[in-house]
Amino acid sequence: MSDWSQSVAEMDATLFGAFGTSATIAGIPVSVIVDEGEVVFDGAVQGTRRTVSLTKAEANAAGLTPARGQVVVVPGESIESRIAQPPIIEDGLYILVLD
Repeated sequence: MSDWSQSVAEMDATLFGAFGTSATIAGIPVSVIVDEGEVVFDGAVQGTRRTVSLTKAEANAAGLTPARGQVVVVPGESIESRIAQPPIIEDGLYILVLD
């Protein structure tokens, strides 16, 4: 593993250790970070988009391949929803848009 990849992995572990919350995706326990933001189209707010992020490394270690339609439960955030679209893969993270 390159120095850069090792540094990114250490940063992810620190970030998810500090800000992550317990969740299950398709019944598999993982640590996620929940985000909620506005959906803007043509300069106007059209609604709210809720996402959860998890590292690809943790997903792979847990045997999880996120897919549209899987149930995501985050008890600490009172979330029980389905993945609305195929996962976005960005910089070693899965970003999952929820219904």
